[in-house]
Amino acid sequence: WLKWASAMKLDDLTVHLPKKPAHEFFGDHREVQTSEWALITLNTYVSLAIWCIEHGLTLSIENLYNRTPTLTTQLSSRPWHLIRFIDRIRAKLMDKGFDIGVARSVGAVLDIGHAFRDCIVSKEHGLVDWVRTLGPMIRLMHVHQASPGPDGEVTNHRPIDNILGPHINFLGMLALIADELPQRPPLLVEVRSIDEAVRSCKTLLSV
Repeated sequence: WLKWASAMKLDDLTVHLPKKPAHEFFGDHREVQTSEWALITLNTYVSLAIWCIEHGLTLSIENLYNRTPTLTTQLSSRPWHLIRFIDRIRAKLMDKGFDIGVARSVGAVLDIGHAFRDCIVSKEHGLVDWVRTLGPMIRLMHVHQASPGPDGEVTNHRPIDNILGPHINFLGMLALIADELPQRPPLLVEVRSIDEAVRSCKTLLSV
């Protein structure tokens, strides 16, 4: 898939962090653990960042979410997880001789639905806090509605048919982006079909 990304001349490579509890990577003082797994994980992402730089892509790390109330806080489910992880990658890139401008090609993708539906972290970090905390690290945003599907369960990746909701208020979100992010990131509509994507884009463009 890296060869495919290069051949397609993509601008950005979006990746997730491992689906592991955050404490397996970060210690008590938000430092990277010295375990073999933590160090290998960090170095793997550094290598991936170097590959992206060499092929003219940026690297963006996406936030994930805790799906059940009893799940241990997952890596990348809190804003500071992304900030610390990206900072460590950037620092290692500069240690290898890359200048700060190149190191900043590693950033974050903020998935609105993941942040909104997190049953653990959303009680402390609302969408406003996510945007303000990640700030200039945000390179892209995944946008979609979280609403009931055919089975009645609220799910992500639903079309945006109403700018005000019913769950995520995109009128307020667009205003927040304009106020807080001087370099407004592209919004990538992440839904289930072309028809849903067209409807969502029309709704967002109606403001």
